[in-house]
Amino acid sequence: MIYAILLAQTVDIIISILVMMLFLRIMIGLFASEGSLVEQFLGIFTEPVVYPVRKLLAKSEFFSSIPIDYSMQIALLALVIISFFLIL
Repeated sequence: MIYAILLAQTVDIIISILVMMLFLRIMIGLFASEGSLVEQFLGIFTEPVVYPVRKLLAKSEFFSSIPIDYSMQIALLALVIISFFLIL
């Protein structure tokens, strides 16, 4: 039982770090020039989470017609929901 709690806490910490990195990547994408070193660094760690969401959204007719990429925001929301259910 203690191992399950420890595993859940570890996964929650990793998800929290990913949430912070995704939030920073979204904010930097709004204000910084494209291709900055910080954005590239954050992209290395967050792209494995964002890419599957982006791929799913590309299949959707609604999201593929919008010129704005919402994949990072949806990935952020999904991670927050997963983290919420891990704590319960």
